[in-house]
Amino acid sequence: MIYAAQNATRSTTSPHPWRTKPKSASHARTAARLFTKALLHISKAKTAANVRIVMFAGRGVAMDNIAIRIITENKKNFLPLLLLGDESEDQIDKYLERSELFTLYDGDLKCMCAITDEGGGILEIQNLATDERYQRQGYASMMIEHVAKHYKNRYDKIVLGTGDVPGILSFYERCGFKITHRIADYFTQHYDHPIIEDGILLRDKVYLERLI
Repeated sequence: MIYAAQNATRSTTSPHPWRTKPKSASHARTAARLFTKALLHISKAKTAANVRIVMFAGRGVAMDNIAIRIITENKKNFLPLLLLGDESEDQIDKYLERSELFTLYDGDLKCMCAITDEGGGILEIQNLATDERYQRQGYASMMIEHVAKHYKNRYDKIVLGTGDVPGILSFYERCGFKITHRIADYFTQHYDHPIIEDGILLRDKVYLERLI
């Protein structure tokens, strides 16, 4: 599984990872601050067989009309967006049904996150993707903050694995993650074709974690 960063540039030879490129670094930071400091409260909650919806009201444009939904059925309907975060449908099938799938709407679908319970108080982000039409607007940062708040006091930390690309790692570090270890040559050994991110051929898989 691969997680691309807000500042990464998609290579024409790499068809998969998600992008959430802010219009500027300050724009992304502002959006994140608005999300984390906003006066969150539930203004609308619905329960259905396959969707739980929570509407958030906050200060500033960044939070207007934002809805984060948890999808519990027909998760494969989101495959086109999932494939931006993980180009292998076979790999997606291994975690999708056991994952909690969060979708972020700002009018229409902007971003999604698949996260799994790995036991021992540990959650793992398996897939994080933003629609290519809405990249560079801070939606991934909002999603990460929501997920951290959602699981706070129930789990100890969130982990993820990504490519060894400075822009990707910098994004996650800004979101509160710290590098813990790496698996050498993971991408060259587990994929049957070269994967290039931001002009860099991926080799090692880098793991990060964030305490919650």
